[in-house]
Amino acid sequence: MRGGVRTWLAATVLLLGAAAAPAVQRCDPGARRTSPAERFIVNEDGTVTDRVTRLTWARCPVGQPWDGRTCQPGKPYAVWFSWREAQEAAAEARLAGHADWRLPNIQELESIVERACVEPAVNTEVFPGTLPNAIFWSAGEDPENDGYAWAVDMADGATKSVLKDSVTFQVRLVRGRPLVFHRSEAGGDEAPADDGIHDPTNPDLGLLQRPEEAFAPLPKDRTGAPDWAAALRQGVIRPRAALTDGEAVEVRDDVILMKDTRQMPWVAFPHDIHSRWLACANCHDAIFVARKGANDLRMDEILRGEQCGRCHGKVAFSPFVCERCHSVPHEGSPRPWW
Repeated sequence: MRGGVRTWLAATVLLLGAAAAPAVQRCDPGARRTSPAERFIVNEDGTVTDRVTRLTWARCPVGQPWDGRTCQPGKPYAVWFSWREAQEAAAEARLAGHADWRLPNIQELESIVERACVEPAVNTEVFPGTLPNAIFWSAGEDPENDGYAWAVDMADGATKSVLKDSVTFQVRLVRGRPLVFHRSEAGGDEAPADDGIHDPTNPDLGLLQRPEEAFAPLPKDRTGAPDWAAALRQGVIRPRAALTDGEAVEVRDDVILMKDTRQMPWVAFPHDIHSRWLACANCHDAIFVARKGANDLRMDEILRGEQCGRCHGKVAFSPFVCERCHSVPHEGSPRPWW
C-alpha cells in the first residue's frame, strides 16, 4: 500500500514540474533512427507489436490510461513504483484482454530506445506517454549487488543500476517470448523477423553469435566478465585508431594517483590503458576538466552513470569491481585488500 508521505511527495513534485515550461524532445535530424514508426504495428487496443523482436508493448506506462488516441496523465502515486511494486504491477496487469504481461528485461527496454533523440529517448509517436526524464524498471537484478536492479533512463537512453527501493520510477509492460541476443537454441532455423528493412530470406540474419562464444578467448576478471584491459595487454585484441590503416594511437603513460579515498585504497588512474581505447576529446573537457584537482569524483555520481560511470558499468568493467580502481593500499586501508 502506498504511504501518505509518498503520495504527498509525488504530488508536490508534480506541482513543481507543472510550473516549469514543458520540455520539448530534441532529435538529431541527420541521425539514423533506431526505432522508426515503420518498425511497429499499431494495434487498436493501446498496444504496439515490434516487427523486429515480435514483442507486444503497452503504449502507455502503467497508471496512464489509454483513451483510444493517446495516454492520459496519471496520478503520481499511480505511475511511480519501487522495483518490488513494479513486479507486483506487472503480475496484476490485465490489459487488452491479456494477463501474461511482464516487466521487460534490460535488453528489451534498450531495444525500444530511440538513439537519435533525447528527453525522451523514445519514439513518442509510438509511445506517446513517455515523460522527458522518465526512468523505467527492468526485471533484471544487478548480479553484483542484490540491492540494485537495472533500469533505462529515457532522458538519454542510458542503462543504469539503481536502488530497488527507489520509488519514483515507471513501468512499461511487455508480453511475448523474452528477447535474447543470440541465435535460437534450435541452431538458427527460427524464421527471421520481418522488420520492414532487411530481407527476411537472407540466411545471415540467423547467424548472430552468442556472447559467451564471442568472449570465450578473452581473459576474465573475478566476476567472469571480459577483462578488456588484460585482453589488450596480451594482444588478444588490437584496436585501431581509425577505420583506415596507418594511423597511430596517441598513448599517454602517466598515472594519476587519487588519495581522497578515506579508508579505501587509493585510486590509480592509468592514462595508458584509457588512451589506447579513447582519444583525449572523449573525456576532456565535457566529462573531466583536464586540470589537476579540478574534478570532484564521487561514487554516487559514478553509480548514477556520470563521471567514470559514463563507460564503467556499460561498456567497461563494473564500478562494483572495487579493486580494479582502488588498487594502491595505504596505511589506513584494510589488510588484506581483496
